[in-house]
Amino acid sequence: MEMAQGRVMEQMVDFQKSTFDSTYDSMTTLQEQGRKMVDMTMDQNPWFPDNGKKIINQWSDVAQKNRDELKSLMDNNFSRMRDCFFHEETAKASPAADASKETAAPKKTGAKQADTTKTDKASKTDAGTKKK
Repeated sequence: MEMAQGRVMEQMVDFQKSTFDSTYDSMTTLQEQGRKMVDMTMDQNPWFPDNGKKIINQWSDVAQKNRDELKSLMDNNFSRMRDCFFHEETAKASPAADASKETAAPKKTGAKQADTTKTDKASKTDAGTKKK
């Protein structure tokens, strides 16, 4: 049952990424078409000032740069989400992962073991005196 829930969650993340990619591609197409139309309008109208053309081109370049940064950020975060949620699923299913966990587990030191032994002896002594 737990495996089915993990699979459903993985499908949801894949769907969200696919939806984002599709929306991003549509947005990119619209912005590029808009830029072409603005460029064509500026080129066909000699009365349009050069400073205005320069500002519009800078604005368009900044929009494209930020759009590319957004795509990179989202791809990175989708990858992180996949690693975070689904790497654990594959690690749980892998026997090699279990073996590595056992070797990586911290071992008790002799001092800690002695402390727990003292505590056990003290509790037994206390229990014995309470019964009498």
